[in-house]
Amino acid sequence: MSGRIGRALASAAILFATPAASKEVELKFTQTLDIRETEVPYELQVRLTENAPARLGVDALVDLIAAQKALSGAMAGYVIVDTCFASVRVDRLEVLAEKDAFAFSGAMTAEIYRCEFEGLQPTHRGERLLSQAIAVGLVASVEVQGNCAVFHLEDIEVEQDGSLKLDDEQKELIARTGDLLRVASEELMAKNPICPKLPAELESLDPQYDAGGTREIGNGGAGVYLRGSIDVSTGTILSILSVLQQEGVIPDAP
Repeated sequence: MSGRIGRALASAAILFATPAASKEVELKFTQTLDIRETEVPYELQVRLTENAPARLGVDALVDLIAAQKALSGAMAGYVIVDTCFASVRVDRLEVLAEKDAFAFSGAMTAEIYRCEFEGLQPTHRGERLLSQAIAVGLVASVEVQGNCAVFHLEDIEVEQDGSLKLDDEQKELIARTGDLLRVASEELMAKNPICPKLPAELESLDPQYDAGGTREIGNGGAGVYLRGSIDVSTGTILSILSVLQQEGVIPDAP
């Protein structure tokens, strides 16, 4: 064993085998995610704790407040439903964290058409039957799949927005549009998981997350947490120590 590795192991032993106050390390990193081709920064907070002799516990908190603020502008104009029967455009979309879920609220415009069919196959749009502003509310939860936080639609409500009185047929058209919007929202969420990555110098840690969910940060701030563990090896310890030295948490090796 080289002197460098010996010093590293000794330092790691001090970090994770001293009194309780020293048995955890917190690190912060800035990363980005794409919202309709717009890069938005988010903060990744990682806490490492002593779990077992050969394992470290890892808790990751993804602070999405910047993305939360950018969401409405980034999604404005996005056509979330585009079928023969209907087109739905996002005019405004906001999100708040509430207990164990995210609550989305939005204003959208629905254009509903007569759809021409050949047998069971839709062929082209016919005349427009209704153009209507709608208010949409969605509730989404988060679960961990494949080391990613995946959103799942729990509930959706679609209502007429405005004072125009709709007849029964028009109300039925809005209800059908709500069904299409549910499917489109589920697909959009499934295609856009949040998969926090550690910096290149910490790739060898390879955390394995097995639990997680939403987290309210402050008053309604959006956050996602993931919880799991890391197998401890000499390479893992060296990676941790290297980053701790860069962050100034511990001094450089003599």
